[in-house]
Amino acid sequence: MPVRTRSFQANFTKGELSPLLHARETAELYGAGVEVCENFLPLYHGGLTRRPGTRFVAGAKYPDRFCRLVAFEYSTADSYMIEVGHRYLRFYRNLNQIARSSGDARPYEVATRYSENQLRDLRFEQDENSLYIVHKDHPPRRLTRSGHTSWSLSEMSFTGQPTEWGTGNYPTLIAFFQQRAVFAGTRDQPQTFWFSKSGQPTHLKVGTNDDDAFKVTLKSGGVNALRFVLDGESLLVGTAGGTRVLGPSGGNGVMTLRSLDNKPQTETGAGKVAPVKVGASALFLSRDRRALHEMQYYFEKNRYESPALTELSEHITGAGIVELAYCQFPLSYLWMLRADGQLVSMTWHRQQNVVGFARHKLGGRTAERDWAEVESIAAVFEEGQGAENREVLWLSVKRRVNGADVRHIEILTPRFDTAFHQKSDAVFVDCSGTYRGTAATQINGFGHLVGEELDILADGAALPAVQVATDGTVTLPNGRQGTVITAGYGYASQIRTLSPPTPAEGGTGHGKKKRVTQMGVTFLDAAVLEYGPDLAQMTAHSFRTTETALGSAPDFFSDYLELPQDDGYSDRGQVWVRARSPLPLTLRGVVADVTAEG
Repeated sequence: MPVRTRSFQANFTKGELSPLLHARETAELYGAGVEVCENFLPLYHGGLTRRPGTRFVAGAKYPDRFCRLVAFEYSTADSYMIEVGHRYLRFYRNLNQIARSSGDARPYEVATRYSENQLRDLRFEQDENSLYIVHKDHPPRRLTRSGHTSWSLSEMSFTGQPTEWGTGNYPTLIAFFQQRAVFAGTRDQPQTFWFSKSGQPTHLKVGTNDDDAFKVTLKSGGVNALRFVLDGESLLVGTAGGTRVLGPSGGNGVMTLRSLDNKPQTETGAGKVAPVKVGASALFLSRDRRALHEMQYYFEKNRYESPALTELSEHITGAGIVELAYCQFPLSYLWMLRADGQLVSMTWHRQQNVVGFARHKLGGRTAERDWAEVESIAAVFEEGQGAENREVLWLSVKRRVNGADVRHIEILTPRFDTAFHQKSDAVFVDCSGTYRGTAATQINGFGHLVGEELDILADGAALPAVQVATDGTVTLPNGRQGTVITAGYGYASQIRTLSPPTPAEGGTGHGKKKRVTQMGVTFLDAAVLEYGPDLAQMTAHSFRTTETALGSAPDFFSDYLELPQDDGYSDRGQVWVRARSPLPLTLRGVVADVTAEG
């Protein structure tokens, strides 16, 4: 006899769970995850919200070459993003590219000696108004800021420079610890550190006084190359074979050559990707760059440990991660860049014990992918930008436009919130541009996307997609006009639920044929959605009512809605929910009425 059950999932904080867990229907974590979470962000409150779109800032200098992004925060009110490309630097401030002068709109630039194939291996460390740069093939250099359009890059001149340094054998890591510059990890001495004289980062002449420079080499029973060095109460060190801490011995709090403790912590090897420091912890990648670890001190054990944060979603990193960026405010997200150009977000809230993952594909395409490939990410705090202060994620993105590869510098727009935003402010398209002004039918500024098909939001109403003309203009369809018009690549935000647990006579209903006869969703600020048993059988639902004025967009829906469905029997009884219009959607809970074979 068929068994009917009604399930309700209001917790999605685990995000996209590993396929290895999809049979654990009785586990608590099962009820907090989904099978697919693409272009949705898990909220630590429990729900899922659409990833906001990106805004186009500028084209990279070379459309056919890779470039990196590096943050520079001079003060909370004065922060920069730096485009590091093939033998050049370009600069961004207040979410726009810095021009040479008020009378010269060309981008301000500084020349470098770093070639395209060396950019991934550059390491950076900021100290006040200077950014220090190291690479195995180049002497350490310092980029110094004295104004928005006044930056200088120079080779560092050392007192007592180590004689063993030279071409192909320069330090690969840099940090600052207790007023000392710390250089580390040359090719010939992969486990050696050079500590500068206290307060003098260019003074490396070794001496006998406590504040003098000194050199130390790790003794670990094997040659494990250094992968990261981060400052904290102790110096956090990652090697290819494990993690360690270097710190002062004897409880005096000051590290010198005579008071140095070298303590191994774990055997978790680290990969060649710069880690992210969050508080007193280091978030770093495993040696194969597929597992994310947190190096954290545990008082009860009097040591650091490095548990894997990705252990329930080990598939999410794909073939490996190449960069990390952390945005703490207003919501805590770690962003990871996969080797295939997809983004991975980790919603992280330690107090609520929330660690949830999602994948993100940007709108557009490349010759190899059906999504735009992100090539570099970095985050910096922007004060007073838009309706809220926030940390902004910057992206360097590769796309195929008009038959050629291009590189765009973009920013992730703020999460849509009706406390700050009107419907017309919504940005749920990528590489977007927005016009604000008198009523217009045609807008310009899309010369970087000539020939591409873009989605349109005009005064809060989603319009049919249009193609960018050869002169870079976009003309609204059907003679429509708008005072606030946003155009960009559309993208799909979609989830697939896990198979709902169902009882059966004599025990579990696992393996029994199931069908979803009714589903319901609790929404916040919903506009348009699709739902169904698979992506080929989706039903669209609009929240337009008889009270919606002709030619205008319906109001957002924030309530519970029953959605009739009868997809026939299947092995899993799962449902898809998808949003593709340039408008927001937040899911707070999903109800499913499921009938299973007896």
